[in-house]
Amino acid sequence: MIEHALFPTLVCEFHYDNKDEFKQLFYQKIFDYMTPEGYSNEFTGHVNIHHEETFTPFFTYAINCAKQYARRLYIDTDKFEFNLVKTWMNIKKDDSTPYHAHGDAHISFTYYVNVPSTFVRPIRFHNHERRHEPYPGSIRWNNPSDTWDWLNAYSWQFEPVEGQLLVFPSTLPHDTIGQTNGLDKGNPTVEELNENRICLAADILLTYKDKTASPLGVQPVSNWRQF
Repeated sequence: MIEHALFPTLVCEFHYDNKDEFKQLFYQKIFDYMTPEGYSNEFTGHVNIHHEETFTPFFTYAINCAKQYARRLYIDTDKFEFNLVKTWMNIKKDDSTPYHAHGDAHISFTYYVNVPSTFVRPIRFHNHERRHEPYPGSIRWNNPSDTWDWLNAYSWQFEPVEGQLLVFPSTLPHDTIGQTNGLDKGNPTVEELNENRICLAADILLTYKDKTASPLGVQPVSNWRQF
């Protein structure tokens, strides 16, 4: 039998060499992106962490990772501006992150600033709901050996480690396995922060550098007109 694995989905994993230095710098600024009660996520409106000047070296690294991701798909990255349009934190002990995707962006990444040894909640990416199989559920309910690989899996998960950066298409559904779906809760001290998994997430929008006749893609911002 000759196997042809068609149309896989690419998720790229990187590891930031300066994770320890960035973690200490992050702790110095983290409280600027929390509510007075210690909450921080998209729903608190703290979505502009990428404008923090002291984080520029990290975000430069992250964008370079996103460009590597695109080049692996043979996309000509010289044609595009890689725009960081939204960044936010998730600070968790046991909470889950619900099943979702970032449909308003093109490329997303998640970076793990802090992962305590007691944290065992992986990030899980999900196959398309209308995946190609003999009939929906045919693999899930007829796999007596419970064997899962990249050809038959409905989901795939990564155990987070500090300094790990995952780049993926924004439309790829994902979640974090946990116990509840409550609002992420920060902590008033650095010591208590170290008891939580701290994740920095971001969305990237690709825009052409120059006007183009391409029928698909976002034209350069200079070509936009606001009303």
